[in-house]
Amino acid sequence: MKVTLILKNNFPATISTRNGVIEFCKNLELSLNNEFTLDFSEIYFISRSCADEFVKTFTKTSCKWNLINYNAYIKSMFDAVIHTQNSMNTDYENVAITPFLNQKDLNKFLSVI
Repeated sequence: MKVTLILKNNFPATISTRNGVIEFCKNLELSLNNEFTLDFSEIYFISRSCADEFVKTFTKTSCKWNLINYNAYIKSMFDAVIHTQNSMNTDYENVAITPFLNQKDLNKFLSVI
């Protein structure tokens, strides 16, 4: 089933909270049989975390989805999220840690960044 989601009916002109997207997506019937079109008419901004939540929600369920009536900023946000998710290891257990034995080593490190 093809469904067009008119976001202005559920969000303000700026979509900025991940929790808002999570709550919105809870009401969707996410399955392989559904195809969603996100209509960004009268939406002028989406935060990266919100774009990330939309992308994760739809890719996790393998739903088909696309965007319509979006501005250049919204497009660039989704492009950045998709590019990051495709090229980045999202295993947060492998966080780089740099140990410093003393304040001098820390200061030296900080001076070059």
